[in-house]
Amino acid sequence: MKKIFYLFFALPLLFISCDSDDDETYENIGTVEGVWGISSVSVNIETGNTLIDATLSAVLSTFQGYAAAAEPDGYDFDSDGTFTYYFIEDSAISSQGEGTYSLTTDSLYLTYNDTQTTETYKVVTASSSTLQIRKSYLSDLASWGAALVGINIDSATATMTYAKSN
Repeated sequence: MKKIFYLFFALPLLFISCDSDDDETYENIGTVEGVWGISSVSVNIETGNTLIDATLSAVLSTFQGYAAAAEPDGYDFDSDGTFTYYFIEDSAISSQGEGTYSLTTDSLYLTYNDTQTTETYKVVTASSSTLQIRKSYLSDLASWGAALVGINIDSATATMTYAKSN
């Protein structure tokens, strides 16, 4: 009888959902000009109506490392719509490249010259001191075969926070 009681007690927990990121308020001052250095990367994975907690998921931990390595350590955005990005390894710039960008009310579009690919970021904050952008990694995680191990991922995002250097 106790087992049935615990089952009915735990059952509602399966139907708890988390709020969507779509309800966020975005702060955008209309420019990203300047030099920005990475200060943090956070990730979020949603499966169905359940948010996977970072302390409970090896997938989330792996995703955190993947996103942190994939995103540049810094950007230098010029007023003419061009940018330079760079990666740092052992306290020195290990690689860099250039591209063009455009900024709308809630999105930042970066087109990389070397690959001619355009990445789309959701602008969470573009203030005079902080640039916080969010990118979907859903297709990346799907290619890892998450569905093969029984994980149906609805959303996978990384939020990068950059601090202004000048």
